[in-house]
Amino acid sequence: MLTHSPFQRLDYRRNLRLAMTQPGSEVVLLQDAVLSLQQAPADYQAMVDRARNQGINFYALAPDLQARGLDTGVPYPGIRIIDYGEMVDLIVKHGKVL
Repeated sequence: MLTHSPFQRLDYRRNLRLAMTQPGSEVVLLQDAVLSLQQAPADYQAMVDRARNQGINFYALAPDLQARGLDTGVPYPGIRIIDYGEMVDLIVKHGKVL
């Protein structure tokens, strides 16, 4: 789960690298991390692209998009928009959340 904007904090690098070492990882963008769906820094986007190429799925929480004025009806390439119930399903599915 990523919670911080890549425009403000650089811990996404560590978190994405960790996800990329775990087969079957899935990444959920929460809180300010959904701001990366606008125009993310180039190094962030490159890491996301590498992760997707490894089969890692990305999700964004719809209420957090709405709270930050982002449209949940617009397709964001490679990102599935989810609600709280779907996020809980992902947590239960993986059992281990970092």
